[in-house]
Formats: sequence, C-alpha cells, structure tokens
Amino acid sequence: MIRVNVKDATSLLQAIQKSISDQELATWMKTKADPYMRGVFTEQFQSEGSRLGTPWLGILESSLEKRGQKKYRKSKLGTGRLGGAKIFEGRVKGVNILQDTGELFNKVTKKPGLIEKYYSGLKITWGKDLGSWNKVDKYTIHQTGAGNNPPRKMIGATDRDAKHLMLSLWGYIGGKVRAYRK
Repeated sequence: MIRVNVKDATSLLQAIQKSISDQELATWMKTKADPYMRGVFTEQFQSEGSRLGTPWLGILESSLEKRGQKKYRKSKLGTGRLGGAKIFEGRVKGVNILQDTGELFNKVTKKPGLIEKYYSGLKITWGKDLGSWNKVDKYTIHQTGAGNNPPRKMIGATDRDAKHLMLSLWGYIGGKVRAYRK
C-alpha cells in the first residue's frame, strides 16, 4: 500500500518554492541547459541533420558547381567528387552543408539562448532571434525550407535531450532543497 501525506507534499513544494529563485533558475539555464543545447546544435551541423533524426538532403550538384568550391570539384575521372563527397540522386553529401562561410553555423551554435520572464516563471528559447516573421532570411529558409531549398532543421531537441535536461534540473533543484531544509 502507498500512502501520500498531503502535509509532506505541501511542505516539499513550499521548500522548492522558497529555495529556488528566478535568478538561480536563470543560472542553471545559462550554465547547464544552454551549453548542452548549443552542443546539440553543433552535433546537428556535424552530422548533417542526423542528430535530430532527419538527415539533410545533400546539396544539388548544380549548386555546388555555382559555388566554385575546388575542394569538392568533380574528379577528372568523372567517377565522383574530390574531398570525400558522395553523390546520390543528383545531390552531394559530405560537403559541410550550411557551413560555406561559417556565418549560419556560428549564429546557431555560438549564440546563447534567450532567457525571458514568463507568466509562470522563466523560459529559455534558442533561435527566436535568428529568423524573422516579416522577411525571408537564411536561417528561416534553411530551418523550414523554401522554394528549391529543402528543410534542414538546425535547432531542435529529441526526447533524450529533454530527459537529460529534466534530470539535470531535478538534480539542481534537489540540491537547493536539501540545502534549504538543513
């Protein structure tokens, strides 16, 4: 049989509320959640989309030719491309997709999440300030897809990521409650 004492539960909730301030939660967001998620975004670029479950379509051969990247030019034998790139159904993989200049990669992986006061507490958001709702920009084009550009999701999280963050926050709050109750 399991018994739940409402008095104990209420006491625990009060201890949590008194032991964790918005400032302390913001500290956890800055020191734990943000670095973890920016690491996820970096892995997403390195894996060309596989990290979040949907590998990015390769770059069209014609697009690669327009860029004039010598590193990935067609081999003289006509059997493929140099630099380890692979061709499949007219698309080239293994060419560091979305990383030509490093601008988009740096915006997504280096910029800290935005911590905001919300009606019920705090929230942290990544990518909110990268796109624009009233104009077309590089981030939105690639994140959601537009025209001939297929979607290449750069920002996202898996269930495993959510579980990792919840356990991290749980541990952080537990430490604060234990310190408060002493």
